[in-house]
Amino acid sequence: MIFGKFGTAIRAFFNKLANSLWESDPHAILQLEVDSATQQIQVAREGLERYRGLVERVSMQVAAGRQNAQRLESQIKAHLQAGNREVAGQLAIQLQEVKTELLATDQQLAHPSIDSNGEGYLLTKKNMIYFRGHYLPRKEDWLDWRASPLLAKSHAGLPPAFVMTAGFDPLLDEGRAYAEKLKKAGVPTEYREYSDMVHGFITLGRVL
Repeated sequence: MIFGKFGTAIRAFFNKLANSLWESDPHAILQLEVDSATQQIQVAREGLERYRGLVERVSMQVAAGRQNAQRLESQIKAHLQAGNREVAGQLAIQLQEVKTELLATDQQLAHPSIDSNGEGYLLTKKNMIYFRGHYLPRKEDWLDWRASPLLAKSHAGLPPAFVMTAGFDPLLDEGRAYAEKLKKAGVPTEYREYSDMVHGFITLGRVL
């Protein structure tokens, strides 16, 4: 036991001595700070490269969606002119799905309900543009799947979801589209629409 205490005291002495020598060496301290800053810069660069890659992939995805929509529109017109109404109807369904996904993912605030419910129901289109201008000032960020979850390549494996919308909410159509996207990915989803309510109504219990 005595030898153990003696050994502990010796180690404490040398640790104190090493710390003293370290603190007295400003070059070593400076080098440590430089190494730390260099490492942080490298991590930041790697993160930036990943983000750039994400933006490029998302941009390509949106561009491909728009090209697909144009292609479907041309095919629908051709089949209508040829009298193939059944085929044109099937293509029209596909076109609607493509357009819905584009509207819900590129953050252009282009859903019909953005305009139809965009004034007079608490949350307005003008306010949303204001919010987006502060939260996502760069247009390319509107395409980030973290801002628009519908841009994610897959929604499979997400936890069960409860999606609730209001009939007079500018985000009505977006909520519907997201619920539908989750269902198609096999996510257990319950969707409920309160047709006579406005955005944020769940917090207005004392009023409603």
